[in-house]
Amino acid sequence: MFKLLADNPLALIAALGVVDVFGLIGFILFTIKNTPKGDRLKKILIVSVCFIAIDAVITSFLLTKNTYYDRNGDRYSKAEEVCYYDADGTSYRLFTDEKQRSHLISGDGRQMFTADRVYIDKDGYIVYDRTNSFKEEDNHKMFTDSDGNEYFSIYRIKWDKNGKIVPNEKK
Repeated sequence: MFKLLADNPLALIAALGVVDVFGLIGFILFTIKNTPKGDRLKKILIVSVCFIAIDAVITSFLLTKNTYYDRNGDRYSKAEEVCYYDADGTSYRLFTDEKQRSHLISGDGRQMFTADRVYIDKDGYIVYDRTNSFKEEDNHKMFTDSDGNEYFSIYRIKWDKNGKIVPNEKK
């Protein structure tokens, strides 16, 4: 197998792409150690390692940076894909209409709410302010209803991987 890879640099590069990172490092070190100086294969390996390492770092960064969670701890790569849930377990997603207004729509499409009047309660469920009576507290960070219950703006909330509420400072 090593002879096939050594004779065909493209096969070698393809093989490197499917080996896990630790196996890849071991394979490269072994091959470089056993390759005569000035050999073309050694140069190909070094360039391949550089590209693979850069790709791994970028991929890792992007996966970490673009990770969002919902109340249940389910993971999403885009904020607009995150599901919101009411206390009955119905799921909703944010969407923007043709007039650039945000709404929450249920998974079955039967319910739709104006997002500006949707809030998140302390348990992480959505609550719709039907009478538009919630009062702003602390510069849009919190809102209260007439009974004194506190809510987060849907625009200022996110969850961690365990489904725990994490206030988001963005408006």
